[in-house]
This record gives sequence, C-alpha cells and structure tokens, in this order.
Amino acid sequence: MPFAVLLVSLSLLQGCIAPAVNDIANAAPPLLEATRSFTSSGSTSDVCNNLSGCRSLDGIIVSCLTTISACILVAVHPNISTPAPRGEMKFYSMLHADSWIGLLLASWVEAIKAVGTSLLVPEWVLALAVRQFLQARYCAGILEQARVEAAVEAADEAITQNNRNKTQEGQLSHLRQLEFELRRNNRSWTTTHAFFINMGGFHSYRNGNPMFPLAYEDVLARVKSRSLFPPTLDELRDNSKGDALSKSIAVFQTLWFVVQCIARHIENRAITNLEIMTLAYTVITVAMYAAWWNKPLNVRYPIRVLVQGGKEEVSAKRTPTFERSGIIGYVRRNEDRLVILLSGEAIFLSGIIGLALAMVFGAIHCAAWSFAFPSLAEQRVWRVCAIAIVAIPLALTVALVVFMVFNPGPPVPFNQAQPLPTGHSAYTYHIPLICMYLCAFMYIPARIFLLGLSFSTLRHLPLSAYQTIQWTTFIPHI
Repeated sequence: MPFAVLLVSLSLLQGCIAPAVNDIANAAPPLLEATRSFTSSGSTSDVCNNLSGCRSLDGIIVSCLTTISACILVAVHPNISTPAPRGEMKFYSMLHADSWIGLLLASWVEAIKAVGTSLLVPEWVLALAVRQFLQARYCAGILEQARVEAAVEAADEAITQNNRNKTQEGQLSHLRQLEFELRRNNRSWTTTHAFFINMGGFHSYRNGNPMFPLAYEDVLARVKSRSLFPPTLDELRDNSKGDALSKSIAVFQTLWFVVQCIARHIENRAITNLEIMTLAYTVITVAMYAAWWNKPLNVRYPIRVLVQGGKEEVSAKRTPTFERSGIIGYVRRNEDRLVILLSGEAIFLSGIIGLALAMVFGAIHCAAWSFAFPSLAEQRVWRVCAIAIVAIPLALTVALVVFMVFNPGPPVPFNQAQPLPTGHSAYTYHIPLICMYLCAFMYIPARIFLLGLSFSTLRHLPLSAYQTIQWTTFIPHI
C-alpha cells in the first residue's frame, strides 16, 4: 500500500514539475540554450533537436528516486510489529487500530523506517538479511527434526497402547504413512516457518492481551511436546502482503533502469552520478531480496498462542515485551539472542558475504571515475569517497578474519556479561574492534559525501546526458 502511494506521488511530482509538451512548443530554444550553458564543449550532433528525444532534469531525478524506492520497499522484509497492550500510548495505539487510517499510518511508519535505514546503510541491512537467512535455515532443521521425533514417539506410544501385538513391520508402515500425511498436507517446518518465528510470528496472549513474542526456544519446546503444529505455507502466504502488483511495478522499473543505463553506456551517452548511485542500490537490494526470498513480507498480525504458564513467564523476562519491530527493532529484540543459535563459522560467513557485496556496492561508484564533474574538487572528492567505500569493507574483512582467528569459540550475545581478555589476548581482541569502529566512523562521511555529490553534480551535465535511448522507452516504467 505505501509503495503504490509513493509511486503515484512521484508520478504526480514529475507531472507537476515537467512542462507539458503541447504547451512548450515555443519554449524549446530556451531549454536548449540552458543545456548548452552547462558545458563549453560538445558537437551540434549532441544537441536535442526535439523534446521527444530528450529527458528533463526532473525526469532523471524522479526516475532514480522511484527506482531506489521500488527496490528498497520490495526487497526489505521488516519484522512483525508487536501488538500494543490495552492502555498503552494513544498515538501508537492509533497506528495499530483496526481502521484504514491506522493501518495506512502504520504502513507508512514501517516504510519510512525501512527506506531510511536501507538508504543510509544498505550494507548493514544486507548483512542482517544474510544472518537472518542462516538463522532461519538452522532453526528450520532443528524444528523439523524435533517434529519428526515427536511424531515417531507419539505414534509409538499409540501403537503400544492400542495394539501391543503389532509387528515391527506394521509399526514402520504406520510411521511412514503418518509422515507421508504430514508432508502431503504441507505441515513440516520449513525455512519460511523459521523466518516467521524469528520475526515474531507467534505471540502469547492472556485474557485477550498480548504478553510477549515466543522465542525460538519456546516454539521448540512446544513442538517437542506436540502442543504447536506448523501452519501451512498457504496460511503464511495469506498473511504475507507481498502483492503481485507492487512486485511487478518494482521489477519493471528496475529492469528498465538497468537496461537504459547499459544502453546509454553502449551508445556513449552520458550517465549521471545519481544514476550510478541508483544502479549500486539496485545491485545490493537484489541481494537482499535473494536472502529474504522465503521470508513473509509485511505480515501485520502474529498468530495468537494461549499462555500456559511456566516457561512462558521465563521467556517474558528473556524477551523484551512490546519491542517495536521493523529493521531497527529486529536488532533490539532478537539479534543479540539469536546470535547464539549460530556457530562462529556461520556468523563469520554472514559477515564475509555482507562485506563482499558491500565492496561490489562501492565498486559500482568507481564507474563514475572519468565522468565530467562541474569542478575538479568534486571529482577528487568523489574518487576518494568511492575508493573509501571499497577499501573500508576490505579492511573490515581483514579485521574480522584476525578477530575470528585469535578469538575462537562461540559468540556471546551483547546482553550477557563476559569477562574481558587480558595479556596478549587483549590486543588480539581490542585491536580488531578498534579498527572496525574507526572504519565505520570513516565510512559514514564517505557515504554522505557521495549522496550529496550525486545531486550537486546535476547542476552541470553534458548535453548527451539529456538525450534518451528511444527503444528503452517501450519498457513499462514510471
């Protein structure tokens, strides 16, 4: 919903800013004169002879912003917002009210959080997506094994109680039939189910009030006791709001943008720095979407589970109650707890994958190395920042390798106390961490400079930057 509204808003913005072709038939010379003033070089063949063969500056900006928004809003899969209890803050209760206004506001809040975080630190969101995928795959295997063992144990008890004279062959046949029925009915635990659990899909309720989201350990205990069975994949897909219309618009918009950038390069038409930055976002968001492929999208309400007492009270202390989800909320609520589910090698792998794709993201900015900049200073700043966002992930990779080599063992969550290393181990422990913080401190300004230069360089573009590739206009896009 917010994605469609955003696309309509950008389209209206483009329509308001861009002059209508029918009304500016006599205004072409001033437009061409303005574009000629942007550069002192260029042949007459580079000049736009008619408006149908040119694109405007606002058209470039809107197409880039639309592509970035389409990529982020479709690729980012936020967690489930925890239901608000009765009597909580009126503003947040209004956001989660069962009215179209409340649902619309809640959708916009989640969309703004997703776009803002992914726009500023897309590499961090990608690393988070990879870690969530590894966690989900690990949890799915454990849950399915527990389900099968519980089913075998229950079937064995039933056979023993009902007919003690059955042969071993009959028992095995009965178990095979039971397992076949479960899988045929799509009731086995999959990666999608594990994603659903880790994103807060099961929530404990008491007397109609939400208590706390079930942790992975709670779900595992219920699976072993056969008190919780997996919902079907059809039920999860029904809860997911990844509608085909939004995805189709995003796919066509991204496809058009990538194709027209490639075509402009082949035909020696200038590509703006903003388009280069947008192209980098498309690459990294495609990687996010691949990691979150099996994660339900925009699930608004969790599945209710009645509180039975006992273990749930312990979980309520372990899992902060009513923590808001989304991208940032995931880290505050689940990330530190779920990190213990993975081995050191798996966490190392997720970090390496994220850093490798971060280097690819930075390398794409280097494609503008020889572009025409309005000033020499801006060109040098762009080059330095482009090198920085490639070199910093590389330095972080080296620091991560050093940290893992000299500090083996399972990771400890940040919310648990741990003794600080002493002696020689202190150097191998603190130095990589200091390097990581320094790299992050340098990385953020570099990203901000690149974002600023992407827009500031639009004030002085070569003439060929305004020429369109005619055949790419036949691809549906905004």
